[in-house]
Amino acid sequence: MINVSLSELILLSMALGLAIVVIGWLVSSIRVRRRELQRRKGVVLCRICGVRYEGGNEDMTICPACETPNESRPPDLI
Repeated sequence: MINVSLSELILLSMALGLAIVVIGWLVSSIRVRRRELQRRKGVVLCRICGVRYEGGNEDMTICPACETPNESRPPDLI
């Protein structure tokens, strides 16, 4: 039999509970982030007026509000 005091047993159960909560929080935040990225995947932000609209598979799309041509993919990093 393992000799464990009451304080050690309480500490162990609290640590286990805290670990379960932290892991659940991390998993849910990752799921929310992935869902947001999937939702924004086909959306284009107009560089002139700031309207968000669904872009197609073309390289250049036309904004429905101001008719400015916009690139469907994000700009390259400098």
